[in-house]
Amino acid sequence: MNAAVCLGLPSIANLISRMPGGIAQGIIWGIMALGLYITF
Repeated sequence: MNAAVCLGLPSIANLISRMPGGIAQGIIWGIMALGLYITF
């Protein structure tokens, strides 16, 4: 949750805060991996 807030995505942070911790972490890692894949 802290990672999403630091990235400036309050709507996604609110969405993730309603989910279980494991799913939230999986989504955060998935978004970061997808972003890195697109960037490079």
